[in-house]
Amino acid sequence: MFNNNPYRFLGVVSNAGAKAIQKNLSKIKAYSKIGKYISLPYELNFFNIIELNRSDSLIIESENKILLDINKIKHSLFWFVNSSSIDQVALENLDKG
Repeated sequence: MFNNNPYRFLGVVSNAGAKAIQKNLSKIKAYSKIGKYISLPYELNFFNIIELNRSDSLIIESENKILLDINKIKHSLFWFVNSSSIDQVALENLDKG
């Protein structure tokens, strides 16, 4: 659940708006078209979790997982949220490793 979380794949927190999700999704698709890897916030590779592979099929899968509200709730239970200044500081420190 943590390794294949669509929020991790898209590089956003679980309470991110549709605009932020679409922005990162567009970046991922653009980089994928030219065969480059994009590093986004909240990948958290230092946790020794699986390295992200952003193939075309996984891009579509993550996009579909995030479209339904029930899936958003399910996946947000296993991801980070940014709802206060304390959360912001913690997320910045996690992002730095």
